Amino acid sequence: MKFLRLLLFFFSYSAWCCEVVDITSEASVAFRQALIGNSDNSGVRVAFNGMKEMNNRHGLGGVNSSLDVYQKNLCNKLNSSEFKKSNPNVNVKITKTDFKGYFITCTPKSTCGGAIEVAVSKVPKPRFPDLSPQKLSELKAKPGYLPDSEVFNIFTSEGANYQESYIKARAKATYTNVTEPLHEFIDKEMKQGISRATSSMGLEAQDPKFMSKLSKEIEVFRSTGMGDVDKNFKQLINGLDSLMETPFANSDDIEKELSRAFTAKNSANALGYSTSTAQTGDDLFIVIKKGDGVEKIVGADARGLGVTNMTTRLTEYLSVTGGGASGFKSMTEVFKTSKGAMLKADKLMEKSLSTYNDIIVKELKNANAKGIDHILGIAHEKYAKMVELDPELMQIRGGAIDDCGPDNKLIMNRVTAIHNRLKLFEKAGLDGIFGASCLGTEYLLRLRGLK
Repeated sequence: MKFLRLLLFFFSYSAWCCEVVDITSEASVAFRQALIGNSDNSGVRVAFNGMKEMNNRHGLGGVNSSLDVYQKNLCNKLNSSEFKKSNPNVNVKITKTDFKGYFITCTPKSTCGGAIEVAVSKVPKPRFPDLSPQKLSELKAKPGYLPDSEVFNIFTSEGANYQESYIKARAKATYTNVTEPLHEFIDKEMKQGISRATSSMGLEAQDPKFMSKLSKEIEVFRSTGMGDVDKNFKQLINGLDSLMETPFANSDDIEKELSRAFTAKNSANALGYSTSTAQTGDDLFIVIKKGDGVEKIVGADARGLGVTNMTTRLTEYLSVTGGGASGFKSMTEVFKTSKGAMLKADKLMEKSLSTYNDIIVKELKNANAKGIDHILGIAHEKYAKMVELDPELMQIRGGAIDDCGPDNKLIMNRVTAIHNRLKLFEKAGLDGIFGASCLGTEYLLRLRGLK
């Protein structure tokens, strides 16, 4: 542990007179794994709720800009004279663990957990003050709009370790009051959810028809929200989403990874093309250069990873608990179940993204290709055909943009815009379309009468 602390200190920085340990880069995977694996490390999880929806509305870059401001405000609050006066001789350390939040610890241990939660509650929530009247009008026109739709909800929870605090914070976002031990509450919700869903179909949970129905309902949940989900599946999906997700180590800071990809000096092929990649979770960016100039930036994500994650959690739960008969006996079993599901889903995702990247690299060597857009279109089509033959390959949502300078936030926003347009094709049952540009994708939507 002493060695780990020294390494973490090396990766820390002092910003705004507040210590922040940032372990979100690709180089910090080992530190995230160590944090997740440490069962004796009490602290407070600060979690951003609704990240997927905010990314869709404002783009990855817009979200990151807002969270940068929040981090500064968080540091200022925990470094304020007010907090120090109430908590003398206490050292607070903020660890940025992932794109969804932080883990805050105190030295000496267990001296200020409650005080941290109080202090965090006074920090202004991340918001998007630069929304134009037109943008606000568009948001208000959408079903389910709330007055604070442009504001992140923040949930905090103290736990015996990072994993426990992570799940507790997730649970707070969905369940109003959890009084029993957490593992017992999770087990109760899972058992009741499974029973209600399976009884509605007269099938066992392992039945392929049931799993197919569950997958479709999860897709609805992730696409339009819980309001449109079959009422018999709501409890199970809430349990799989809010209670069975534990933190994962492979979540890199995409802005830093993009910066690394842009500056990478990789060897060029015979046509002069070279590639470098940046990845966080199921989002992959492929930077394609010709000489020193950037030709294209491809943004791809593994479609359906969220669905796969959740259905795999159910499969693992049934395996660990003997079909649900024995139930969870401890939080350790909850962590084991979630991790096992995550490893299986990540294996499919990594294989898919790696294969997609390999096909693009291979097509870039094709001297008969007519140009970069033609090359990328061929690569996307070839991957789509492979998906039809290999059940272990996930569908890829892919689009490309031209070089728009070194502003990573702008790059992420533009890729998000293309992906959001591609989702409209997918809802209409049109798969395999490659977004060659924002304008081109918009044109195709209007041409097909989808917008």
